[in-house]
Amino acid sequence: MIITTKLKLNATIEHIELLKNLAEKFNDACNYTSELIQSSGVFSSFHLHKLYYNTIKSKFDLPAQVTCNVMKRTCQSYKIGDKKKIRSFSSNSSVIYDDRMISFKNDSVSILTLNKRRKIPIIIYGDKPREYLKYRKGEVLLKIKNNKAYLHITCDIPEEPKKTSESFLGVDLGIVNIATCSDGTNYSGDNIDKVRNKYQKLKSSLQKKHTRSCYRKLKKTSGRQSRFVKNTNHVISKQIVQKAKALNQGIALEALSKIKTPAAKSQKLRHSQWSFYQLRNYIQYKAQLNGIEVILVDPRNTSIKCSQCGHIDKENRKTRDKFICTNCNFSARADNNAAINIAAKASINRLNVAEIEPSFNL
Repeated sequence: MIITTKLKLNATIEHIELLKNLAEKFNDACNYTSELIQSSGVFSSFHLHKLYYNTIKSKFDLPAQVTCNVMKRTCQSYKIGDKKKIRSFSSNSSVIYDDRMISFKNDSVSILTLNKRRKIPIIIYGDKPREYLKYRKGEVLLKIKNNKAYLHITCDIPEEPKKTSESFLGVDLGIVNIATCSDGTNYSGDNIDKVRNKYQKLKSSLQKKHTRSCYRKLKKTSGRQSRFVKNTNHVISKQIVQKAKALNQGIALEALSKIKTPAAKSQKLRHSQWSFYQLRNYIQYKAQLNGIEVILVDPRNTSIKCSQCGHIDKENRKTRDKFICTNCNFSARADNNAAINIAAKASINRLNVAEIEPSFNL
C-alpha cells in the first residue's frame, strides 16, 4: 500500500534559513520555467531540459539536480487542467528532493542546501514512522511552515494477506458518540466537545478585538483543532482495527457518500467540525494493512430496525439514545443497536454491498 507520512526535522535556525533560501530559489525558478513553457509551448521535461537547462541553471545559480527537479516539478503542474493557464508557485511551496539530494541515516538526514549538504536530525514519535522509512519509495517533498521544516515521504508498505471474514464488527459513526461497535464498545465525544468549545470561544473572543496581537494569536492557534481531530481519529481507528483483528472479524461500515445528516441549529457546529469521512478512511487503510476485510453496507433503516426481531418502525427510536422495539419490546442503546444491524447487513448481503476504494494521505 502506498501511503504518505510526514516527519519533522530538528533543524537549527541556520538550517531553516538555508532550506528557506533553497525553497525560495527553487520556486522562483519554477515560476520562470512556467513562463518559458508558456512561451515555447513545450510541456515535456525531457525536451525542456534540452532547450533551457543551462539558462535556468545559470540564471538562478542552482545545483544540477535541483535544476532538473525545477523543470520536472513545473512540467508536472501542467499535466492536469488548462495548459493555457500559467502555473505559479509561492516562495514557500514544497521542494522536490530525490536520492541525489537527500539520504536517510539512522535518525537523521543528509540534505542538500545551497551551501553544501547538511546533516539534520529527524524527530520521530513512536515506532511506526521509523518502520515506514524502511519502505521509502520515490521522491521526498520538503515543506517549510512557521519556521519549521517537514519532510513528506512516500512509502510502499507491505500488507498482510487479506482474510475473508465470516463475521463482522459493525461500526456506527455519530456525533455524541463518535463511534459505537456492535460488541458494545463506545467512543464518547464528550472530550471532543470540550476541545471544540474551547477553540470556538477563543476564536470568537480574538476575532472581536481586531488587534494585531489577536490576529497573530489566531494564526498561531490555526490548525490546532484540525490536528486534534486527526489525532483522535487515528487513535479511534487504530483501536477499532485492533479489536477486529483480535476477534478475527471483518469491519462493517455504512456506505454514506457524504456522511452528513440534517442537524438542528444548536447541533450544526458539532456536525460541521468533525471529519467522519477521515475516520472511515483511517479505519479502511489500517484494516487493509492488517489484512482485515472492510465492507460498506447500505445505511437505510439501520437506526430504526430492531436487531432482534427485524421490525422496522420510526417509533422504535424513542430518543437519540434509547431504542425500544414496538414489536418485541427489545431495548438497547440506539447506537449499539444500529452497529449490530450494520454487522448483520455485512454478513447477509456480502455480494450486494458497495465497496469504495479509498486514497490514503497521512
